[in-house]
Amino acid sequence: GGEPVTVNYHGVVWGKDTPFDSSFDRHQPASFGIGVGQVIKGWDQTVPGHNVGSRLVVSIPPEYGYGSRGVPQAGIGGEDTLVFVIDIISTR
Repeated sequence: GGEPVTVNYHGVVWGKDTPFDSSFDRHQPASFGIGVGQVIKGWDQTVPGHNVGSRLVVSIPPEYGYGSRGVPQAGIGGEDTLVFVIDIISTR
């Protein structure tokens, strides 16, 4: 089943400076189930198994991100590699 995890994260398109999404900027951690398709495949594959207090830096190719369609409104193209910094706050 999906393990709930609470994280702070910062996501940028490889080669760009401005994040397309950042819970740090919102000052509000995000919580979701992991391993159940609630988040992009790259997260489901990399976040589980890490300890609270870990900081992950994850590079995610499009096929494990938003796919060939990207997320145009977020400035993410279908060929874009994404880079996330993920701080694991809690798992339960």
